[in-house]
Amino acid sequence: MTLAHQIPAHQIRPQQLQAQQLPSQQLLSQQRTIDQELSEVLRTGPFDLALRTALDRRGLPLDRIQDRLAAQGVTVSLSTLSYWQRGRRRPERADSLRAIALLEDILRLPRRSLSSLIGPPRPRGRGVRAQERLSLTDLYGADSDVSKALGTSYEHINAKLDALSLHDEVTVGTDRSLRRVRSCQVQRANADGADRLVVIFRGDADQPLPTSLRSLSGQRCVTRYDRERMVMVNELFFARRLAKGESVLVEYEVEFGEAGTKPSTCYERCLRTNVPQYLLQVRFEGELPAHCHRSTRLGLGARDDRRAVSVDLTRMAYLHALDCQKGFHGINWQW
Repeated sequence: MTLAHQIPAHQIRPQQLQAQQLPSQQLLSQQRTIDQELSEVLRTGPFDLALRTALDRRGLPLDRIQDRLAAQGVTVSLSTLSYWQRGRRRPERADSLRAIALLEDILRLPRRSLSSLIGPPRPRGRGVRAQERLSLTDLYGADSDVSKALGTSYEHINAKLDALSLHDEVTVGTDRSLRRVRSCQVQRANADGADRLVVIFRGDADQPLPTSLRSLSGQRCVTRYDRERMVMVNELFFARRLAKGESVLVEYEVEFGEAGTKPSTCYERCLRTNVPQYLLQVRFEGELPAHCHRSTRLGLGARDDRRAVSVDLTRMAYLHALDCQKGFHGINWQW
């Protein structure tokens, strides 16, 4: 039995009561100190110190962390986890960033509290080089309809812009056709002189081209069609030329006035460079598809990497990718 049970309550002196409660008060005080320390380091960083502090607070050894990540389909070596918390390396690849997002949940931390401290990828190689950009030939082929419609002057379209974030919201109507696409993106100039964003849509025999593109963020838009090749080219002109390092918000909505001859089965975006964040939402207004999956591929003829996705209670399927690699990214569905 404890001391409190051995002494009748009316015989306990205030000094004795204070002495017995001191250990618990110390624990509470220590816990508050730890919480304050963790909250501060999550605000200020650096990443390795924040991760190390969070691991200490939870008291989970690295092998337990490794097991918890593996149970959710992410494999990270013990040496990598150790390097992260000691500051010898930092997560940069897509699977590493996914591991950090899971770690935030495992360690009961606010969402993006760790990932926001990672910062941009470190330059690699000799000197700082511009990000490699896929050419239209890389993506569509040397003799494609897109390349022919754009011509040689468009081989380096948007070359002075890098996307910081992309968000597409696609609506599939009750007739199973694409009805509209709303896009919001932040672009940053990597050189002086960027004055427009060029947006391209491709159609085919089953899915007609959009009937219009409307700027929602104030840019003047010039649209031209190549009906023979089923290509729509839109130029959204900025209010002024951007200086290197300046960013611009571009938001637009595309309407499809005609239904396709067959039900739509996919939407994908082409990325010519890596993008820190891409979110794609596909909302179904009518019947829900039988299956949905996300797809990723480098070019039109490249191997398609597919993963199943579900449709939630809001009738929406989505993909969210951090450090999204260049190529085609989309959602496919079957009725």
